[in-house]
Amino acid sequence: ESACKKILQKPLIPICTFKRKAVLMEITIKHVFAINPAAANFTCEFEVNMAWLDAKAKQMPSGTKLDKEKCKKLGLPKLSVQNAQSCTMKFESGRIIDGQSGHVACKLKIKAQVLMTFDLRYFPWDEQSLFVVMVLNSQEDAHRYLVLKNCVSVDSVKAGEWAELGSFAKSYETGGNSKALFGLQIKRFSRYYVTSLASLCLWSTFILFVYVLAVNDFRERGKIMVGVLLVQNVAKVAVSSKMPRVVRITAYDNMALNSLGLLFSIGICNALLDGLGQMKIPGLTFEVLTIVDRCLGLVLFSTWLLSNAYVIFDVAKHSSEGKAVKAGNLPRQVAAIVPPDYTEPEEVLEEVAIIMRSPDPLSVDSAVRKTCSRSSELLGEQVQVKVGVKFWLISDIDVASATYLAKFHVIMEWFDQAAVGVPVSTRISYEKLRDEAGRDGTIVVPQVGLKNAITVSLEEYSDVIVLEDQKGLVTCRVHFNANLHNEFCLESFPFDCQRLLAELHLVNTGFELVPNFCNAGDQLKSLDGWNFTTAALAQPDDDIAANRQRVLVNVILERQSGFFVKQVLSIYWFLTTLMFSFFVLRSDDFTKRLVDILKIVLTQTTFRFSVEHRLPKVQVWTPFDVYLISCQILCCFIAAAYLASFIMSQGEENACLTQEVERLFLLSLASLWVVWNLGFIIYAIHRKRQERIYSQQSIMGALEMSRFSGLLPRYSKSPFTVKRKGGGSGSDGEEDMSPVFSHRGTGVEAFTGTSNQETQVISIAFRIWLIRNVDLVKATFECKFRVFLEWLDEAAVGLEKGKKAKELKVPSLAITNAVQAEVLDRSSAPEVVNPATGHVAVQMLFRATLRMDQQVRHFPFDCQWLAVTVSLKEEGCAQNRSFVFQYCEVDEGLSLDEWYLCPDPAFSTLTKQDAPSIQDTVMCGLLIRRASRYYVVNIMLMLGLISSIAFAIYTVNVSLFWERAEVFLGIFPLIVIFKMSAQGKLPRVGYSTKFDRFATACQTLFLVIVMGCMAASFIPNVPTWFRPCNSTEGPVAFAGEALLAEVEHICCYVLISMWLAWIVWFTWQARQAQRLDPVENMQSRVPVKLQGRQHAPQGSCEASVEGLAPSLSIVAQEEKKRTKRPSLLVALGIVEDKEKHEKQG
Repeated sequence: ESACKKILQKPLIPICTFKRKAVLMEITIKHVFAINPAAANFTCEFEVNMAWLDAKAKQMPSGTKLDKEKCKKLGLPKLSVQNAQSCTMKFESGRIIDGQSGHVACKLKIKAQVLMTFDLRYFPWDEQSLFVVMVLNSQEDAHRYLVLKNCVSVDSVKAGEWAELGSFAKSYETGGNSKALFGLQIKRFSRYYVTSLASLCLWSTFILFVYVLAVNDFRERGKIMVGVLLVQNVAKVAVSSKMPRVVRITAYDNMALNSLGLLFSIGICNALLDGLGQMKIPGLTFEVLTIVDRCLGLVLFSTWLLSNAYVIFDVAKHSSEGKAVKAGNLPRQVAAIVPPDYTEPEEVLEEVAIIMRSPDPLSVDSAVRKTCSRSSELLGEQVQVKVGVKFWLISDIDVASATYLAKFHVIMEWFDQAAVGVPVSTRISYEKLRDEAGRDGTIVVPQVGLKNAITVSLEEYSDVIVLEDQKGLVTCRVHFNANLHNEFCLESFPFDCQRLLAELHLVNTGFELVPNFCNAGDQLKSLDGWNFTTAALAQPDDDIAANRQRVLVNVILERQSGFFVKQVLSIYWFLTTLMFSFFVLRSDDFTKRLVDILKIVLTQTTFRFSVEHRLPKVQVWTPFDVYLISCQILCCFIAAAYLASFIMSQGEENACLTQEVERLFLLSLASLWVVWNLGFIIYAIHRKRQERIYSQQSIMGALEMSRFSGLLPRYSKSPFTVKRKGGGSGSDGEEDMSPVFSHRGTGVEAFTGTSNQETQVISIAFRIWLIRNVDLVKATFECKFRVFLEWLDEAAVGLEKGKKAKELKVPSLAITNAVQAEVLDRSSAPEVVNPATGHVAVQMLFRATLRMDQQVRHFPFDCQWLAVTVSLKEEGCAQNRSFVFQYCEVDEGLSLDEWYLCPDPAFSTLTKQDAPSIQDTVMCGLLIRRASRYYVVNIMLMLGLISSIAFAIYTVNVSLFWERAEVFLGIFPLIVIFKMSAQGKLPRVGYSTKFDRFATACQTLFLVIVMGCMAASFIPNVPTWFRPCNSTEGPVAFAGEALLAEVEHICCYVLISMWLAWIVWFTWQARQAQRLDPVENMQSRVPVKLQGRQHAPQGSCEASVEGLAPSLSIVAQEEKKRTKRPSLLVALGIVEDKEKHEKQG
């Protein structure tokens, strides 16, 4: 204890005796995304501009550009993110602002996955504080103090569920370390959760209907309580997949528990009162128990209302954080971290004042020289760059996170003086041009970026190709693979059209962008759940009057609403319409009516659970939501009508009035329901048409704006003129070199054509070692494979055999269908196989997660192609290159659960004109056939049997409607639940599969039987139900009951025959699908061939060679002599042909 006291008496942190130095900071928050309450983190991208004073900088002139190493010598602060799980920091630029005072500034780009503490007490009305803590924890920076000047954020939150309220920032010091804290205050859009919570509370109030029944009728009351309990639990489970998983109790949980408490409290009180009534205690008469029962119910209901009101009041009391942030204060959660009333030292403020003397103390961009076009320097104006876009892939359209994944090419075409006189079709390496930037005679390539990109996984520039040698017309292609932020407007869901936006902007100066073309139709025809409408390029309104540095890429998609209309809304319509059938029951059968309504509500809620993963969380009310709410409102109206009829039927003198009122209820509600559905259909058609027209007008308006805003090429001004050969001076001796864009460069023709140069053929072979985790829901699989490349290189002629020729360049490959890929092993350099011919070889081992182009129209009797797609890059190569496919070997031990492997690998070769990558491409992989037994036996057979049970309804007498209703109300939830249990194993595509057709047939059979039985049971009750009110006779007997039963039996036999015939036909179709050739079954969009069928039998010399350029080199010519699997080594006589040797032996 004495030792501890001595330690505590000493200062934990040494007292600083040196002068404090200021580091002025400005934060610009670019993107905040991937907000994950479960993992308690989010991802933030931001820029940091810093300025400080250093004595060494006084010896340098103002405006001097600094790189990272020079900034380190001048005392670059070592910033780190204190609350980051992972962080990447990139130095952008730096410069000397003022050489006299030693004022230095730099700019950093930081991307960090930041830990945070979610406060979900008030979910779904919660506000969260996302903050980042920057710290100087290096000993070298112990004398420095961070001064946070400003934090800028404009629409930085890229998440569809959150809205940005404001930003906050504060610098402070704790534990001897200077820190800067900044962040955003965000608020959740609560409409989706509030709607589900309101439904939960609504169904909970149905428990109050028990007080209509007698206090001693616990058996009937118990049926209602059980029904309400089931509906309440399923309603909460239905939205549980979209709820945050937290430990503490939220406001949502409090209100849900209040509803559950109301249910159990009423149930316990009813049980106690029923027990007291059976004990026959003196004084506890039926009337006394009834009064106690009603009083307890009133108290419990009032307690439930007050509890929910308190939760709402507590939420409203703590929902003012956004106002505090806008007023310049810190949120309460953040204010607890920052020491109160802390101010910067005076010596630090003095240095800040010195730094602030400069007009722009933190800017490093104004003095940094950016590469300009030489043509623009001659003209004194911007050089126009014609921009075209060709889409390759659009996928992962995620409305919740407001993002989508896109792969596309940007084709640029412009004039450059340095290209004059260069032969047409000459390819110049982009890497070489980048290294030689700034030198005379070097082509300057426009640099483009994606402004709305969250992450860019690939940004690759192709070689620059000369299109015209006289005018210096050149072209270049940029390949982007990026995850882009996009604002989705879902006010018309599911009849909406969406605009996917990609915003291109220029990075270097001296250029201006001119929209040219946008090609997306060929590659976007297979979007799951969407139909491609149109695509176009346009410039934003605010950029037309400026320097035209941006171009908007617009892709209009129309949602395929058939699934939501046929598979969701139609089911809700049927189940809601079914409630009218219970008017057939007697008015005093209130319990039966209410329990059946609760069964239908339970079925609706369970069905909603089965399709919840397909429904977006929308911030506003949509037509889809309105229709579902209308179904719930009608349910409440019908329940209220049943209650009113039951109360009025208690006295015999009110029988006539009860009949008239109930008839009025039925006709009014049924008419209202019919008119509402007709109006909704008309509205949906109109809304769909309006969405199409609006999307087309928005695109056409942007195009017209671009056309009449001076964005077309300026033909009147020439960047330079060229003397004609032998021409004199003056206008007669000059040739106009106006920048007229050639037809050859328009689009992608410049990159898909073949020049007059000799084509180098690259032979490619595969060996697949491992395939696993075939996921049809995500359409991906994992693969480990080796690639063998062989080619003839003139530079390898005469080299030593077996030598690793490091001076030779290896052809560059791209795994174009890879989600992620890594090279596990590769040859250190090409190996010389034959010095006489220059034959070299190289190999690479890859491990990748690949995207599969799944076609599941025949599911579960389908075949899939697990293909590796490899494209050959021509960047940095002075000659044309082309692929020749040799063979694909598969490891003998390879096997897959649920799949049968086809013995022959499949392949396809695509030319530049056909391949989405605009590069020679080879696709090779395994064909697999699904083992359909699981789906047939465990899902389809059971689904068919459950649906066939509906025929049991015909065994019940036609006049016993309620007994029939009990049968089909028990079967339909079973169908929904069973289909939902298999949902995780079914592919999610935008078209119908054979399984979908079978499930739809089962559902149709059930609906036809139910509707027919409803009509048959309603007919015998018509005479009694519509008899005159003053009639004193009893129930009117239906004379045609025997005939009706006979007709129903005939219908039953017809339906059974049709059902069995359809089963036989479907079985035959499934059998035919299984017997299909794997290539035909797969229905691929590219021509697929099996490896074993492509070469003639041994002895034939007419065997075809599969390749993109089979007659362009000696390699392909020698390949024609092979009859089986072609081998370049044997063809060139380097390796002995074992088959020929064995035959001769």
